[in-house]
Amino acid sequence: MDKKTLITLQLLFLLTFAFAKEKEKPLVYATDSKIIFDFVFFENGEKLAVADNTNIKIFSIKSQEVLDELGSVHNDRILAIDASKDDRLIASSGRDGKVVIWDLFLKSNPQNITLNGTIGTSLSFSHDSKYLAIGCANGKLEIYDIENKKIKTELNDHKKDITSVQFSPDGKLLASASGDKTISLYSAENTNLITTLKGHKNWVRYISYLSIEKLMSCGDDSKVILWDLSDLKNITNKRTRHSGLRIITSTDFFSDSISYVSTGITGKIKILTPLNSYKITLGKPISKAAFVPNKKNFMELVVATQGLGLIRIKAVNMKFSNR
Repeated sequence: MDKKTLITLQLLFLLTFAFAKEKEKPLVYATDSKIIFDFVFFENGEKLAVADNTNIKIFSIKSQEVLDELGSVHNDRILAIDASKDDRLIASSGRDGKVVIWDLFLKSNPQNITLNGTIGTSLSFSHDSKYLAIGCANGKLEIYDIENKKIKTELNDHKKDITSVQFSPDGKLLASASGDKTISLYSAENTNLITTLKGHKNWVRYISYLSIEKLMSCGDDSKVILWDLSDLKNITNKRTRHSGLRIITSTDFFSDSISYVSTGITGKIKILTPLNSYKITLGKPISKAAFVPNKKNFMELVVATQGLGLIRIKAVNMKFSNR
């Protein structure tokens, strides 16, 4: 890390604590269920779509008010949700084996996809919003053609449940993580398998792109791995860290591209920066946590829990320590 970056980070954390007067309780979003598995930011981080039992609620990031609610189409709890890059479509998959795609402009006649004999565990829209990648509990990866309303491709490279799927920011790659301890990396153009990433010793639970050249993964082996994708013929583990959490359920980078958060099945949250760490234990399993977008000077998290609902936490209200 260069001297300029270090000084910038020091000023950031000094400002954070200068404005913090006393610890606040986490903000709780008005969801019907206390068990939340997924959420997604959209419209440049101004809105938040939440999988609330069998419904989808849309909240304002600024006011936390409910802006809209997409009617119940699922017959069982929603497990995964995603929003298209053009902010027009929202997709959800549930325990009922259905995937639903809503057009937010029309709000009528959503597309319904029935997954035969399995459930969708993770969703990701392609960069051009033409396709939806559906990771399934039976290890299959389905590529759904939205315009033609049909499954375009079925990929069968995983031996266990797919836990997370993500298109890269430039739309050229598609990654899928699985309980078989691997990550499959595909060409988004032709769905050819480029390589299989092996570095985890147990289930890989979550993947996210830091940039078009960096992919982050975490899992049941307590590892957070940053993969260097700059040379697809020679992909390496750029950095491997043990977070101290027994089973890591999700991870996300802050806007500085250096600090990141990890969450655990036991309810622990840990933010690591080059200089400091922030910790909090919520006491309930955490499904997912992500930094609130466009917060350059202050760290805030939205956290989906299995027992406390959807909450929002500021880093300044967590336990602070020097690294």
